[in-house]
Order: sequence, then structure tokens, then C-alpha cells
Amino acid sequence: MSKLNKKLDQLAVDSIKMNACAMIEKFGSRNYGSSIAATKLLHTLIFYHLVFNPNDLNWVNRDRLIISDQQILPAYYAALRLCSIISKSDLENYGKSENTPYFLSTSKQTLTEVGFNSNGSAFCNGIGLAIAETMLANEHEEINHKTYIICNDEDMQRGNVQEALSLAGTLKLKNLIILYSSTEISKDSFTYSVNHEKTRAKYQAMGFNYHQINDEIKSINKAIKLAKSSHKPTLIEINTVLAKGTPYENTINGFHNKITKHDISNLKDTLLFKKSDNLETYSDLLDYYKNKIDQKIASHYNNWNCSSKLEQFLSNDFMINLNDLNTRKIDGDNDLYSLIINNISTKYSNIVFCSPNMENITKIKNISNVYAFNNKSGRNIYFGERHNCIGSVANGISLHSNFRPIISTLLEYAHNSIQAIIEAKKISLNPLYIFTKNTNYENTDITNSLNLIKDIDSICPITPYGIEEVKTCFENAINTSKNLPSILIADAKKKITNKFTNFDKSKFSSGSYYAVNHPNSYTLICSGLDFNLVYEIAQNLKLSLIVVNDFCGLKNTKYNIDKSIFISTDDFSNLNIAKHNVNKFNFTKLFKAKDTLEFNKENLTKFIEEIIKKQN
Repeated sequence: MSKLNKKLDQLAVDSIKMNACAMIEKFGSRNYGSSIAATKLLHTLIFYHLVFNPNDLNWVNRDRLIISDQQILPAYYAALRLCSIISKSDLENYGKSENTPYFLSTSKQTLTEVGFNSNGSAFCNGIGLAIAETMLANEHEEINHKTYIICNDEDMQRGNVQEALSLAGTLKLKNLIILYSSTEISKDSFTYSVNHEKTRAKYQAMGFNYHQINDEIKSINKAIKLAKSSHKPTLIEINTVLAKGTPYENTINGFHNKITKHDISNLKDTLLFKKSDNLETYSDLLDYYKNKIDQKIASHYNNWNCSSKLEQFLSNDFMINLNDLNTRKIDGDNDLYSLIINNISTKYSNIVFCSPNMENITKIKNISNVYAFNNKSGRNIYFGERHNCIGSVANGISLHSNFRPIISTLLEYAHNSIQAIIEAKKISLNPLYIFTKNTNYENTDITNSLNLIKDIDSICPITPYGIEEVKTCFENAINTSKNLPSILIADAKKKITNKFTNFDKSKFSSGSYYAVNHPNSYTLICSGLDFNLVYEIAQNLKLSLIVVNDFCGLKNTKYNIDKSIFISTDDFSNLNIAKHNVNKFNFTKLFKAKDTLEFNKENLTKFIEEIIKKQN
């Protein structure tokens, strides 16, 4: 870098630092220490390396940037101001302007692929974005961008982040570059007091290039250059200083104390920035940034062409149709779900399947379709036992362009993906989750997972019971215009029923309908998981039966709640949809039996007859 560049680079860093401190002081927040620490990192990345076009923020080959460290946002916004992406007014209204929210939001306008997600999930989104880039690049040679993740000490201690890093190393995601601002201080402790790992050996063993460097523009620039030409993912640990140049430099108080006007004035005395208005900047810097952005546009954007093949992938608003599916040899949920997933994966290149165990629900017919570092044409991703990151990584895949992830795991592990489902809902993604119930044994995690799923606002688990019902659920989930996640609950040991043949797709899609209708009788209600059991009882006792595949849709079906009994193997009693709620867990108590009763057709029939007799 020339002497002039060194001077302007330092002025840019100081301008970002002063703008950030002024924003934080005006807003009255804390955590200024992290923003100060990240200024050189942000300037070097955004000015020298990040490829984007401010006039085409949806360009598919732009570099992707994940800000996993929420605490550096003021500095990040100040850097965007130098790019002329946001204005001085946005900085003045930090925490109020839609361009400078206190909690980062998903916005192409601010180059943020995903908003602030707690507990490391944004980091995992970044790994998903990098996977999607590799998949797309394998089919379309014009795709060759980088994915950058900026993180901190706390991120690197999280379990889901470590799982995602392990996955990235295993898959050799060479276009992934992680910039780790290592102050060695967390909000309540020094990092060395809780972590004695040999980080270089650890991350190299995972499959990463690892660089530990000082916090200087020249060093950061060199490390990123090396990372961009590597055949492995790269982790750059930058030894930054928390709250440098303030009274709380390199102390935990840099997280907890507010910065004062006096502190800012003293800091300013040590910097090149001398504007009287600390939210102002220099026209020379704005020109400096504009010229550099124009150079990157000329090098990367102006000569880039989108093939018709890629255009077709990006614009493919595909609608699946399973009418041609041959289901004659289908015996149970395992066979049916695997047949459907293999069918749509073969037909539609947008489908990506994510599972910790493919045998859980899908039998891969062609092992070459498994995604790996030496087979990037595969669209079936094995996660192994990385249950904590699977949902957030899938969200990242969905965020990239036009991929549609299907995530499958056992129901007992569903609680690990609840936060990712909530975040997908928040940012309008529509992944499909398949949670499989294993009926061989009792497991409190299954009950806990069901309760957590039911508590997600506006998202209802769907429990189909037969071939046509399952096919319809897939079509509805993939073809939906709603930008919401869909959840199917399957039963690994359930046999497919053909007892009820009067199937009405439109009624089923509405959420609930009468499988058996005897006017003026009691009404039994069940989900698809318990259909085989309850259908026989309803037929034998000549009772009505409402099958609910989507509990949100039950309001569309009329019935007398005072003459209704909800029967479920699992505990759905908190739904309050019937006068009587009967499940495996409360059955013995409701029956007032001394010994535990088996939850079967004979005992349930007796119990239902007793309820009806008492009411009459």
C-alpha cells in the first residue's frame, strides 16, 4: 500500500471509530468497546475485499457477509456510511432509522444477509450460505463469490458454532473466510479463564487454514488475500483490543460502562479525525471509498454474465406434483417419505435435503447424490450428530438464492431446531421440517419437543396418516405462497392405512375434516398419528371423527365442543380443543385405575362409553 493509502486508511479507521462512539453515546447504550476493536477489521474487509454493487444489491454473485457479533454494529454502520450506502441522518438516528436498527435486521440495503440471531445462529447461517455457494458454483461456473463471517470470543465458545465449524472443515468450504475479533475478553470473564484450548491445532485439525495476526490493516489485508486463494476454509484470529484508547481499555468494563463525551474527546485527541461534529466524515474518504467500489465493480460486476441456465434456476418458482408417484409397494411412513423425497430431489434441482441420519427417513437410492468435498453435485447433506446447528445452517442455504431445504431428524431432537424455525418465520423463509417419531420406546424429549413445536406462533405441526394425505402435505409445503416453515410429523413404525378412501384434498388442506360423520353423536378428534386407532373406535361406536392434520385449521370445522373427545398418544392437552382430552400420559388417572392401563383400542372404547353414559 502506498503512503497516501496508509494515511487515508488510518483516517477511515478513525472516522469509523469516532462515528461509532458518537452514535453509542447519543443512544445511551454500552458495548462501545467491541465497536472500537473492530474498526480496522471492518475497514480492511469492506474497502479492500468485499465485492458488491450498491446499484444491484440482489446480484447473486455478490460476496455474502454475516455480522455474528451484534456489538460491532455501530462501527459497521459507520463503515457503510463511507460506502454512501447509508447517510449521516441514519447515523444520527441510530436505533430508530430502518437502516441503522439497534438489533441488526435482514436487509439488502445494509448488505446484511440475515438479521441478528441469538446464540450463534447467525454464524451457522453463514456456513449454510457457503454451502449453497459451493453447490451453485458446481453447476454454474459464473458463481465464485466469498462468504465472510465476523465473530467474537463468545461466538467461538458456542456449541452450535463449533458444530458448524466442524461441518465447514469436513466439507472443505474454500470460499468461507471467518474473521474472529479476539479481544480475549467476554462480558463476564477473560477468555483464558474458561478456555485453555490450543486453537491453532484445533482448527487446523478441523480442516481450516488458521492465521493469528495483529490488529493492523496490512496484516489483515494479507491474511484475507491468502484466504481468498486457499483450497480450504480459513479462520483469521485478529488480536484486537477492547475499548482501546478509553479508560476501560482491555477490561470487562468495556462491555458494561457507557462512554461519555469526555471519553470521546480524549480519544479524539489521539486520532487523525478532527471534525467538530463527531458524526461527520471527510469528503476525501467518501471519494476514496467510491473509487475503490467502482474499481471492484469494473473488475467483478461489469464483466460478469448470467447464463440462461442460472437465470432459469434463480427464477424457478417450481410447483411439485406427485400424481405420478407409484405407491403400490409402500408399506409405511419410512418407505413413503423416502420415495417422495427421492422423487422431488430428482426432478427439482432447488431441493436440498439435510439430515443427521439419512436412514432416519430417507433411503438414498444413489449414493453419488450425497454432498461431500469431492462430490459437490450432491444435494443431500449428512450432518452426523450436529443437531444444534442443522436448522440454522439450512436457513443459510435457503437465504442464498433459490434453494429449498428439507430438514429431517428424529422428533426427540426437534428441540434443537426450534430457534431456527422461529428465525425462519421471522425472516420469511419456508423450509420443510420432517420430525420422525420413533415408537419403539418412551422418551421425554419427544413430549418436550412436541410442546415446543406447538408453542411456535402461526406454525402448526401437520400429522398426515395415509398416502394421499402425505403427498398432499408435501405439495402444500413446497408449493405454498406463505413464507413460513412447514412441519410434518411422521411415525417411523406406522403402517400406511387404506381404511379411509373418501379423501378430499381441499378439505384436508384446510386443516381438518370429518373422516366419519354421524349427526347428533359424540365427536372424536385425533391427529393423523393416531388415525388407525381412533378410526376403528369411531366406526364401532358410530361416533363422528374429525381428523386434524393442522391444528390451526380446526377452527374451520364445526363441531359441538361440549360433546367432543380429543384422543392423542402424545400430550396435546394444552390445545383446549375438546371437552375431554385423553392421552397416554393422563389415561390411567382419568380412568381412575389403580394400575397403569395400556393405551389401546379396548381400554379407550370402555373409557369413551363411560364418558358418553355419564353425560347422557
